[in-house]
Amino acid sequence: MHDKIMFKDQVMNTRKKNLFYYLLSIIFVSSSLAAQPQRKFIVIGDQEPVFRYKDDNGQVTGIDIEIIDMVMKDLKLPYEFKLIKSTARGVAKAKSGNADMLMSKIMKEDRKLYLIYPQETYRNIAWNFFIHKENEGKIKYDSLDDLKDLRVGATKSFAYTDEFWAADLNLDIITDNSLQLYKLIYKRFDIVALTTLSTLHKARNNGQIDKITHLPQVLAYTKLYNVFTKASTYPNKEKLIREYDITIRKLIKNGQLQAIFDKYNYVE
Repeated sequence: MHDKIMFKDQVMNTRKKNLFYYLLSIIFVSSSLAAQPQRKFIVIGDQEPVFRYKDDNGQVTGIDIEIIDMVMKDLKLPYEFKLIKSTARGVAKAKSGNADMLMSKIMKEDRKLYLIYPQETYRNIAWNFFIHKENEGKIKYDSLDDLKDLRVGATKSFAYTDEFWAADLNLDIITDNSLQLYKLIYKRFDIVALTTLSTLHKARNNGQIDKITHLPQVLAYTKLYNVFTKASTYPNKEKLIREYDITIRKLIKNGQLQAIFDKYNYVE
């Protein structure tokens, strides 16, 4: 009987030891994972001078870059910004989960299938049609029907308006929006829709302002959002989006965002 009791005690002690070492291993693994550096939050955006562009030293800069840097520092979030040439490439990265945020996107219902829009934004955008200076007075735009007989530049995956894409225009479509101004100047097409103020800024800096003009009728005026991607595996995404909104509201209220716009002499 005594031997049986000792055997049971030994079995219990062995089980307790095994359980102890098992729990200890869980704590060790959890601590090791917690100690690992947090991966960088990946932000991507296409080139749009004054907002996102490379300076003379090859460094990415601009209004959006300074603002996103300020936001990420406020959130204490390590991040990496990648400048891309193609909006379509950005969409592909968003859908595949290779990007956590896309910059400056118009809100559209079909995009909500793969993007999460925050509540807050700090930027509005106007789109106007630009023409070569030589065609001033020859080309007008009151409705899309006025463009039926023209060669119209367009960038793949850009929102513009649903009516624009459905208008059955003679479109010259490319993926790199940064080339549109040059194609207009060299008369590869007759007219192209571009973001108004950033295009004027780029043309002025490049000494091209006397070669172009824009038509007064606005094609679209809307808000632009920095959007989170649904395919992103970044942890605590819902909490991060809430904190992002809080930070944007704070930076607008205290005037820090406006100070960056003023630094670049940009008035919407």
